[in-house]
Amino acid sequence: MSNAALDPRMNYRNLISKGFPFVDVKRINLNDKGMNIQDEVDATVINGGMPLVLDHCNDHPSWNKNVFSIQYWEDNHGNDDIICRDHADTIDIEMTVQDFATRMKKTRTKKQEPLYAKDVTCPRRWRFTVMDNIVPPFMTYMGKNDLSTFSPSLAAENLMIYVGGYGSW
Repeated sequence: MSNAALDPRMNYRNLISKGFPFVDVKRINLNDKGMNIQDEVDATVINGGMPLVLDHCNDHPSWNKNVFSIQYWEDNHGNDDIICRDHADTIDIEMTVQDFATRMKKTRTKKQEPLYAKDVTCPRRWRFTVMDNIVPPFMTYMGKNDLSTFSPSLAAENLMIYVGGYGSW
């Protein structure tokens, strides 16, 4: 949600300079009242063909830090199986949300690289809170401007989230 989560040990500029598949993307503050988000989407995504990151969702008045938390995820989805990537060994590991949350809460040494949960189905409460209250209506999944509504067979089956600790990317 913000650049604060970026790993300072990574040289992102160097990585992006290598080109595809790494590209620099524009980030806009979702809460900037002086910005016309529709114009930014049109210019960057529609006309420019580039991704756009909506930043500072966690500063929106509808954001509930108790709901959008590892603890909520663990309490409500703890038995769900997920796939996690181990940075050190570059392997995928299957575990439950509860096991992942427990590992995330442990103190790590510098030698221990973090895990991250990849391609995880977004919990329904998170999805509906974000889509109904935070993301502008013209950008909602399967909303009136989502082209997938014209060809449902091409629509994504679910919304996915990335959950990672400090230093994961």
